[in-house]
Amino acid sequence: MMLVGYLYGIPSERKLEEEVNMNLEYRWFLGLDLMDTVPDHSTLSQNRRRRFKNSSIFQDLFDHIVTICIEKGIMTGEVVVTDSTHIKVSASLSRSEKVKVDKKPSEYLKELEEEARRLERRRQAEREAEGKNKCGGIKQKRSDAVIQTEVTRSLTDSEAGLMNRPINQ
Repeated sequence: MMLVGYLYGIPSERKLEEEVNMNLEYRWFLGLDLMDTVPDHSTLSQNRRRRFKNSSIFQDLFDHIVTICIEKGIMTGEVVVTDSTHIKVSASLSRSEKVKVDKKPSEYLKELEEEARRLERRRQAEREAEGKNKCGGIKQKRSDAVIQTEVTRSLTDSEAGLMNRPINQ
């Protein structure tokens, strides 16, 4: 499930659980039938945060799985995002260069951790408002495995993304 979340940019374990519940493609990929229960978001979070809290094994396994996916051609290690808004820019393939960009699978897990911490802070504020005791936080070490990919960068407009699309006839 974490790989699905990483591939599709799903920002939290809670949202990941919802998406897997609703999306037949995700269920198929995970080997879940329509009537199978999707793992609870808290199970994912607690495994990631507590079960492996004194080691980097979770991050190491996740990095290894992403690396295997790239080697097998399941994914490229590139992130392509488009909102289908077409704006003419001063970018040209003749005025561009290929550059290496570092992509870290750990960045996705860091985003999940930031979301979990944001939810913890909100929950703690609610507990304090109700006069309840403070609940504990969790610290986790991260590895910095790096996957390099090559991208095209415009020399004339660094904000422009270059894509080749067929022209509709």
